[in-house]
Amino acid sequence: MKVLITLKSIDQCQKQGGVASYFKNIRKYLEPDIEYFHFSDVPGRYLFYKAISRVRDTLKFIRICRDDKKAPDIVHLNPSLGWSGLLRDAILLKVAVRSGRKTIVFFRGWNKDIENKISSNRLVYNLFYHGFKSADAFVVLSSKFGNKLREWHLNQPIYIETTTVDPSLPEKVSSIRKTKDFKGNHLLFLARIEKEKGIFESLHCHAILKQKFTKLEMTVAGDGDALDEVKNYVNSNGISAVHFCGYVTGEEKAKVFAKSQIYLFPTTHGEGMPNAVLEAMAAGLPVVTRAVGGLTDFFQDGKMGFITQSSDPVEFARLVEILLLNPKLREQISQYNSEYARSYFLVDNVVKRLNGIYKDVFSKNARDSSWMDYYNGDPQISEKTENKIRNQQV
Repeated sequence: MKVLITLKSIDQCQKQGGVASYFKNIRKYLEPDIEYFHFSDVPGRYLFYKAISRVRDTLKFIRICRDDKKAPDIVHLNPSLGWSGLLRDAILLKVAVRSGRKTIVFFRGWNKDIENKISSNRLVYNLFYHGFKSADAFVVLSSKFGNKLREWHLNQPIYIETTTVDPSLPEKVSSIRKTKDFKGNHLLFLARIEKEKGIFESLHCHAILKQKFTKLEMTVAGDGDALDEVKNYVNSNGISAVHFCGYVTGEEKAKVFAKSQIYLFPTTHGEGMPNAVLEAMAAGLPVVTRAVGGLTDFFQDGKMGFITQSSDPVEFARLVEILLLNPKLREQISQYNSEYARSYFLVDNVVKRLNGIYKDVFSKNARDSSWMDYYNGDPQISEKTENKIRNQQV
């Protein structure tokens, strides 16, 4: 069984984002006969060259799909719910189907504005429906996304999946904490530095809390288009004890998690399953976040941290303060999150499920399934940890 996975450069995950990071984490664990089709990377402002590269990519993809010796059995497409990705992958899907290939469409990010446009505009709906109705199966990162596909009369099997955590991360974090005694309270924002990711709300939240918790510090990890604006915001508003460490990976990322006590993520972005939240959980951090994407399927308010519909920094400050004032609760949530993430989100578990999807589609046994169903409802969390959280008053 040969599988062809489409994405931008897998070795430039810092630049290309979540899809590339996901496959960089899992590729060595996937079964043999996995190949990657990398799209050309042309900056968006060069529209003419972008169009030319899109045509070249499509022609190359056609040649691969029609080559009886090299063609894959399954084509795995990875669009986000965005205009460019939808158009590109609708064309590639048609090519793959007409070439006799099985197809999986894995929707990653989910743009609410485009969702509303598909639901409210008959022409846009028809273009979307006819573009993707021939897929053999869909994979999404939230049950809400799956329900929306059903509303759009796409009746193929739908798998609800997660992103993943490099298994070395929690081990590195644990090792660092054993050798270094981190004191004080430290908030962490780790994500792309973009406005919609909640960076300004996070800084405002920190500034509010700093008035009461004078020794509170905050680390901002990541790179992005808004980084200079964010630094200017910190300086012009006199927000103290904010440390910028840029894009981090490997040992440096583990150090950032190890010295932090709470992960803050007030995103308003069209998230699928925010990978940094899963990493923070695996590193044993309580999480304070918004109810976005796949988080709403599993995140347990009060047991994993706090989840809210609000993006108000004042509300985030209130929730973070509960954790700052209750170290015992923080410790218990830390243990729970670590166990939960290790049980469900580490690479070996995610890859096992993904390989299962490939086999299902190849053998025509695909069916609706959720990553939570895979474990038959067993939370795989120790009874001792469950009882500690249950008995703790928040």
